[in-house]
Amino acid sequence: SAPNETLLLEEQKAIQCLKRGELGGLEVLVTRYQVRAMRTAFLILQDEAQAEDVVQETFLRIYRQIQRFDETRPFGPYLMRSVVHAALNQIGEHTSELQSRQ
Repeated sequence: SAPNETLLLEEQKAIQCLKRGELGGLEVLVTRYQVRAMRTAFLILQDEAQAEDVVQETFLRIYRQIQRFDETRPFGPYLMRSVVHAALNQIGEHTSELQSRQ
């Protein structure tokens, strides 16, 4: 479990940096999770550009709300839930746009 603990510590440090307003913390999290987040968003949206937008917006939203995040909790599941939620919202918005055009 040692490598896992190291990853968790790195994440906690990154989140603490972010809470102090240091953007380097965001870089660590983006580097670690961007590919997985993109894959998840793309599976839902089936559109690469939309998936990129959703992932970018999710990282920005998390950055703005980082003070509320409890860094003792794992970041990965929190991020993925946020990405799934944002992607599903995107589909909902797109569907209602199409319906209102008809």
